[in-house]
Formats: sequence, C-alpha cells, structure tokens
Amino acid sequence: MTLKKYSVGIISVVILLVGCSNPAGDNTGNKKVHKFTVGYMSNLVADIGDATALGIVKKTVPAGRNARAAANNRVEKNYLVKTTVDYSAGTVEWDENSLTSVTFKKKTTAAETVTIPVLDGQGSPVFDEDGNPVVKIVEETQTVTQEEIPAQVNKLYVYNTYSFIQFVPVDTDFVPDIRPDPQSGGNNPDGHYYYDAWNYYNDDYHQSFIIENRTGNIYSLGDDIHIESILFGLIKLEDSPYIYDCRIKDNGELEIFSLFQNTAVSVSGYFKDKHGNNYILNDSLAEKDTETNTCYGGYGYGNAASYFLATDGTALGVIDRTIVVMESQLASRPVSAEDEFDFDAGFAGRGWIEGVNGLELEDVSFTGITKITKIKNKKVYSVSTEGDPSYPYNNRISIKNTGDLQTGYDLVMEYGSWSHWPVRYDMFISTIGGLYGTQDGKVYYYKIDYDRIATDFENEYASERWHLKNTTWESLTPILEGVRFVRAGVWEKITINSRDEYTYVFKDVGGESIPVIIKTSEYVAEDRQLITLKPINR
Repeated sequence: MTLKKYSVGIISVVILLVGCSNPAGDNTGNKKVHKFTVGYMSNLVADIGDATALGIVKKTVPAGRNARAAANNRVEKNYLVKTTVDYSAGTVEWDENSLTSVTFKKKTTAAETVTIPVLDGQGSPVFDEDGNPVVKIVEETQTVTQEEIPAQVNKLYVYNTYSFIQFVPVDTDFVPDIRPDPQSGGNNPDGHYYYDAWNYYNDDYHQSFIIENRTGNIYSLGDDIHIESILFGLIKLEDSPYIYDCRIKDNGELEIFSLFQNTAVSVSGYFKDKHGNNYILNDSLAEKDTETNTCYGGYGYGNAASYFLATDGTALGVIDRTIVVMESQLASRPVSAEDEFDFDAGFAGRGWIEGVNGLELEDVSFTGITKITKIKNKKVYSVSTEGDPSYPYNNRISIKNTGDLQTGYDLVMEYGSWSHWPVRYDMFISTIGGLYGTQDGKVYYYKIDYDRIATDFENEYASERWHLKNTTWESLTPILEGVRFVRAGVWEKITINSRDEYTYVFKDVGGESIPVIIKTSEYVAEDRQLITLKPINR
C-alpha cells in the first residue's frame, strides 16, 4: 500500500451528510445518486491531535442498498487515515500497521445540536415512513466513525497552516471527477498527488472545505469559489490571473485574498515557505510587500532577486549573486557553516521544477540546465544535464560558494554512449548501452568521495575529470538487473505476459543514504483467448 506523506499539525476535518427524499429511485427504476448537504460539518472535528501525517487509504466495506454491489456485496471506500510516526528524518515508507482511521467528535464549543444520519447494516441511510432520513444526536463524549458516514474522501491537500479536503458519495457510479485508481500523473513537487492539487469546488456531488489546522475551524468553499489548483500552499482560482492566500480575520472568518491585482505581473511560479512568507516568481518585478508577506522575484541570478525552496520548507534567495536564507517576516541572513539544505532537482522522470525546488543557474559555457541539489558547509552543489533531461549526456556536478556563485569547480562525466545523469550532489546513476536500451540490462550508481578532493580546485580539476571519465564498472554498484532504459530515472522489464516499470528513491541502508529501486507500475496481460471449432462432418 502506498500513501502520501504530509507534514501536518493538529487538523480538523469536515464530514458530510447525505440526504435523499426518494431512496429507492424514481418511477422509471433508475437509481438516483444522493446529493450532499453541509449539514453538521461545522460542529464536528477530527480526532487527530497526535497525528504527524495524513493520508487516504482504500478499504472494502459492505455495499449499501443504494450502492452498486460487487459479487460479494462489498464496495471500496476511501478513508482518511493518520499516523503518529515521525517521518521527518528522511524518505517515507508507509507501514500499514502504523495507520489509524480518523474518527470524529462534536466540537466542544458548538452550541448547536449535532445530528448525523442513521445507517443500516449495509451502510445506507435509514428513512422513516414519510421518506425523511432518520438521525441521531451526537453528544460531546460520543465518537463518530467513518463507517457511520455515507461519504468518502476524494481529495486531500495539506500544507503548513491549511488543509484542503473534498468529499463525494460512497456510490460513485454517476459522479464525475472522482479519485482515479491507480493514481496517475505523478506527484507534485511538494509530495502531493497531481490529482489532489486540482479542482476544489461544490456541486451536487462534491463538497470542498478549507481547514485552519491550528484551531480546527472548518470553512466551506460555498457555491461561488472554485480552486483551480494549489501549489506549495498558495491558490490559483478558476478564471483569475492572480495568486491567492488565506488568512483568519479577528472574528474567526477565513478570508481568501489576492496577493496582487496587477495583470502586468506575469506569474511563472509561486510558493509559500515554512515561515508563512509568499513568493511570486515573475520576469518583471523584484520587491517585497510587507502587507501580504510576499517577495517578488525571478529565476536564476540574472534577476535582481530570485527565490527557491528547500525540501524542509526553507526559502532561499539569490541577492546580488549571493545566496541568503529567508526567515520570518521577509527577513534574511547569510548562509552559515551549520546550514544544510536539500533540494529536489526534478530527476527520476518527475520533470523540471524551475525556480522553485531548484535554482536554474546561468552558465554560458554549458548548454544544459543546472539545478541546485544541496547547500552544505557554505557551498552550493548543483547538477547539470545537457539538452533533453530524458536523455542526459555529458553531465556535471558543480560546486560553487554561497557568497559568490561564480567561483568553484565542476566534476564532468563523459562516458561516450553510456546513459548517465547526476541525481544528487554526490551521486549519479549510469546505464550502459546508449540512449535507447541497455546491453547488460543493469542499472548502477556511483557515489563521489569529496574527502579526497583537494581544496585547490584549479589544480585538481583535470584529474577529477579524468577519474570520472575512466571509472570502471567494478567501481559502480548495481541496483537493478534485467531491465531496459526508458527515460532518466525510469526503467522497464518486459516479459511475454507482463510489463513492470521501476524508478529509484533514496533510503537509509546501513546508516548510508543510497538509491534503491521501487516498482511504480505493473501490467499483466489477459489470458490467451481459446476458440474451439467443431468439425463440420459430425
């Protein structure tokens, strides 16, 4: 089972009522899908105060009379789950035993009576003889499980202060825009599935909400707000050229507000850091807006100011070709020797994340794209890929100084027809056999030992370049066999009856972070068709 990782605080989650005046359907025999109402949602909170991460898991439940029953009279339902395991130290591998289904209870400050629908043994709402749904009153000490709720999670996006969540009916036969299975489109750079970052709105079959994580307050989007997309905690509304943020007013209301109103600002990227600062990347404006806590800048150090985001949520800026660390209220400081930041360079088939998770450096002597992957000991480590990142060739790992990005040295990899590319500041992956396949069907990785590199960059540059050029296969570590190269960081294994696709992730093995292979998809061919013909002379 694969779930998503979210770094969250105390989060309250909304649930929905399902109401239907005609549970059996219409006179034509066609079943009607229940329509949602917001009901009691503002007076319930999720009991996840100890959660360190939230996710969605699919479970099999009894099929209600209003749901399409499978052969065994059971259907699948998406549940909101939590874990209390601390995954902040590195790569997540979800443990099914650590997951708990989220339960709900009445908010202690709610003066209103809270009711929920009564369900039958198959999970369907119970109606009285007049066709009205039967409900029960929820007291403050009572627990409401997700089995008692005729709704399922469809989308979930958690980032810093806010969570975005959408619910749909359990029966999704006639509901458009439902959660795909399996997931498609890959992950967003902040770890969320592509599907979860798009289209939060309300209609007859979808109800979407924003949750303020620190207080547990829940806010419905209503019928007039359609969130087109969410990226690093900032919002893009449908049919609007602007970027929006959220804030809580003194009276407890949530306000969605635009960070700017100037259509001349052409946005090329945006994100929020862990301090709550906002960053709007564009080609024309470089200034700070203290009213909204927003920095405006661009890509690379060809701009007056540029900003990018580390994997721990820290934003860094490039000011006058010097890298600084951003702090609360748009303050900044120089990079110290104690600082260590990692960045997602956009490899492994995830595409390039220009100006956000990686900084695109200017390098007139190299025609490729350069991305920062690490800052350590006041040095900037970056990786470069020449031309199409899907087919890297003649790549380099660069080391610059945070105080002056123009000084440093490069470790160049020249392997002729070998497919190879840098994946981290100290590591690259190789596949022999050129761009379109492998001769031996193996994938290797090589870790660079910086301890043996002299501090005199100029004197050591040539020998280090020659060392990498003449690295033998014996010095490389195989991590996958019997596969064919597809694109950077992706391999496939094909048999007569199957096709499996693989990529890599970094995991702690024996105290060392190394790339390990994981299967991302699999396909099994259908059984062979058998056609039997009877002889015509019988």
